[in-house]
Amino acid sequence: MLLSDQLRVEVLPELGGKIASISLVPGGGELLQAPLRPYEARTPTLPFDQGDGGGWDECLPSVGPCVVEYGENGRAEIPDHGDFWRVPFTVDEATATTLRMHAEGTSLPVQFERQLTVDGGTLRLDYALRNTGTVAVPYGWSVHPLFAVEPFDRIHLPDSVREITAASSGDGRLGASGTRHAWPLTTNALDEQPLDLSLCGSHDDGVGDKLVMPAPSEGWCALERKTLRAMVTLRFDASEWPWLGLWICYGGWPSGPSEKKGYTVALEPCNLPDDALAASLAQGAGALLDAGETRRWTLVLDVGKAEER
Repeated sequence: MLLSDQLRVEVLPELGGKIASISLVPGGGELLQAPLRPYEARTPTLPFDQGDGGGWDECLPSVGPCVVEYGENGRAEIPDHGDFWRVPFTVDEATATTLRMHAEGTSLPVQFERQLTVDGGTLRLDYALRNTGTVAVPYGWSVHPLFAVEPFDRIHLPDSVREITAASSGDGRLGASGTRHAWPLTTNALDEQPLDLSLCGSHDDGVGDKLVMPAPSEGWCALERKTLRAMVTLRFDASEWPWLGLWICYGGWPSGPSEKKGYTVALEPCNLPDDALAASLAQGAGALLDAGETRRWTLVLDVGKAEER
């Protein structure tokens, strides 16, 4: 557990390095969605919707399952939501405020390192991805923090964001995949009524929308938690991670009739316009990591009062 005077962070290295909880100090208000299923060991091919469905995971080297080819005869079958949420991490350093750990990829020859540092109301995440193979490999990365929400919480994006694309819409309220919508005010495709995409709905709305947009150059996205009077802001380098995904789930996932449903918003800087790395590569997106190359980057989660950003 990492602890500052404002945040308590619980991490499960054995379960993909999952951040299981980020809670406020004092008071204990929880920022992440609780698990929908019990924590259990993951298999190399376990579908993501059969996992616990809560907390903060890392999607690498793809979000969607796909097959990619690389080098002269390399072929990688990448599982749902990637390799690293399903493999144990080795802890390299642990203090009261810092945790550094790493894991090895299973579909591609890469090593992934993540260091978490908590200081006041800030959680800093420093990443390193190293190609341990002999040829260049493609990869995609998306952070996947499932933030807890309540009715009337609000998603905040820079004013420069005027349009989003619906990658999927579970209940059909945003129309077919690829439909573009104004942000934040648009029209519900089901009843042609005004729809504020930034305003969080109720747990029983049956909504499960994946939105994607070019990352705003300002390099931030945020979630306002009304009851907690907190503004949760994720800061990133938009020149490195040129896409931003939003997963908006108000009881619309998982799809099984007896499943406990998610109630969450995920803010997802990434380099993938499509969840599948293969499809993103076909669009000229994704990235290549040369043999022996290491890429480093940083995310910062700031938690402040609701009027701050």
